[in-house]
Amino acid sequence: MIGRALVAGVAVFALASGCQSAPARSDDASYAGRTYAGDVKNGEHVFDTNCATCHGAGGRSGGVGPSLVDENQRQDLARTIVWIENPDPPMPRLYPSPLDDREVQDVAAFVQRIR
Repeated sequence: MIGRALVAGVAVFALASGCQSAPARSDDASYAGRTYAGDVKNGEHVFDTNCATCHGAGGRSGGVGPSLVDENQRQDLARTIVWIENPDPPMPRLYPSPLDDREVQDVAAFVQRIR
């Protein structure tokens, strides 16, 4: 009985103190509904400056990181943005610095077009 009261008390405290859930991921409906319109040309420039060292020129050759040819077949634009914002190692986290929101969207738009 005390255990249930303790759990209920913690839940009420968490709600009252403004705890929020983790940010939505690309597979959540609330996230998937966001609109993106990246600038492919700027994305290519940002990619060449920040990503080509590992993914190769134009994302086509790989190396330390994988080739990104046909990445659009593996994940959509929203999931590409999420990946750039919060990658798994060994990919370095470049967001929110040196890449900002707009640059992430631009790079994702560019990556989606690598063939």
